[in-house]
Amino acid sequence: MHKNVETLIGRLATNSTLRRRFAASPAAVLAELSEQGLELTSIEIAALAATDPEALHSFAGALDRRLRKTTLNETEPGDNVMKTRAHRITRRTARASLAIAAALLLGGAAEAGASDWKWSVTPYVWATDMGVDVSIDDRKVVDEKIAFNDLLEDVDAVAQVHVEAQRGAHGVMFDLFDVRLSEDDNRVALPVPPGGEAVLSSESGMTVLEVGGIYDPHGDQQGFAFLYGTRILQQRAEIDARFELAPGTSIARGYETKDTLYDGLVGVRYTRRFSPRWIYQMRVDASTGGTELTWSAGSTLAYALGKNGRYAVLAGYRRMVVDFKADGSLDADMTLSGFVTGLRTSF
Repeated sequence: MHKNVETLIGRLATNSTLRRRFAASPAAVLAELSEQGLELTSIEIAALAATDPEALHSFAGALDRRLRKTTLNETEPGDNVMKTRAHRITRRTARASLAIAAALLLGGAAEAGASDWKWSVTPYVWATDMGVDVSIDDRKVVDEKIAFNDLLEDVDAVAQVHVEAQRGAHGVMFDLFDVRLSEDDNRVALPVPPGGEAVLSSESGMTVLEVGGIYDPHGDQQGFAFLYGTRILQQRAEIDARFELAPGTSIARGYETKDTLYDGLVGVRYTRRFSPRWIYQMRVDASTGGTELTWSAGSTLAYALGKNGRYAVLAGYRRMVVDFKADGSLDADMTLSGFVTGLRTSF
């Protein structure tokens, strides 16, 4: 048991004012004490925040009245100094009582939490630009970047959500990025001959779906975790074309394409909790199989809200590069990059 946990349990048991503040807002009290230098791990913070205030009240009431007059303070972060008022209570006896209380309270919380899955759902917006490079016989014929604002004008529907569940060292993840675009009556001049115009109406879409597992060696959602699974990329397009070759003369054609690629995915993620409120996360991954190579990298900074930090607002940046397998002399790459923002709910 960490000495600082014993210190905090002792202060809650013997300080009625602090105990009332903790019952009203455990996260705020823990954040305040962390800023003052009280070092606690994420597991200890979660267990303390989940502790029933009534259990603390009952424990405080069960203490000898002389012990309830005892106060615990820290002269330096991590130092436990016991001062007694009016009565002689040995330091060893008080420490033993607090250790027993901490073991009972935190042990019960840890036992209950160990059997539960921890879930998080994060709807997000990836404001991505799109870059396309196409080469034929190693000669670049297309090098175009479409800004997010231009893509936004043609968006019909979008779905972007990340879901995770973790139990101990193991977990599962699901990430969906799906966007559908449409454009009506886009007129394009035809070369001469035959001349005239082509009137194009199109519906296109892209889906990037990631499904896999998480291995977190320490099981505390901090430090390094390893990712594995599959990444599915799908591109689809439907084009209705009307070729107006001369006044009163037109030809209608329809085109449809759909391509689905399956990759094996591996990656690593690093999570750092600066305080009970601020969390930094970085992720790098790569996949191959249906594509020659796809890789992505990104980082986010999150700020926890609400009691026990159940909600978190996050913002960051992500970049993904897709290198499609060469088709004869044709080679194509696609780049998605832009800022990410979202709202995570944990339960």
